[in-house]
Order: sequence, then C-alpha cells, then structure tokens
Amino acid sequence: MTPSPGTVREVIDVGIKRPRPEEIKSDESFIRCRSRIWQLLQNQCCRTQEEITESGRKVLRTLPQDAVI
Repeated sequence: MTPSPGTVREVIDVGIKRPRPEEIKSDESFIRCRSRIWQLLQNQCCRTQEEITESGRKVLRTLPQDAVI
C-alpha cells in the first residue's frame, strides 16, 4: 500500500499452501517472499520520510488509547 491516498502498490502471490508449518520459515520460497515484502516496505518508508522532510511537515505520532507506557 502507498500512503495517502492508499493504493495497492504490488500484489504478491505467496504461493505457499496453508496450513503453514513453522519450518516454512527456512524454505527458500518463503525467504524470497519475505525479502520482497520488506524491500517494498522499506522503499515506501524512505520515500515517505523524504517527502515529509522536503515539505517541512511535522508528523504527530500518537499512541493508541489502550497503550501501556
């Protein structure tokens, strides 16, 4: 997803049948899929941070009402 307005950036076909055992985390297809998802998230976060910095906007971060501090 992209930020404001949220749009689908990429559809990722996981292709791993359910139920998924714990051992799937060491499977090469799982590792590739996980890496691709993190790459997309990191790229979007970096772009968003650059846009915020360039625009001079301040981002207010709020905690959920039920957050324990």
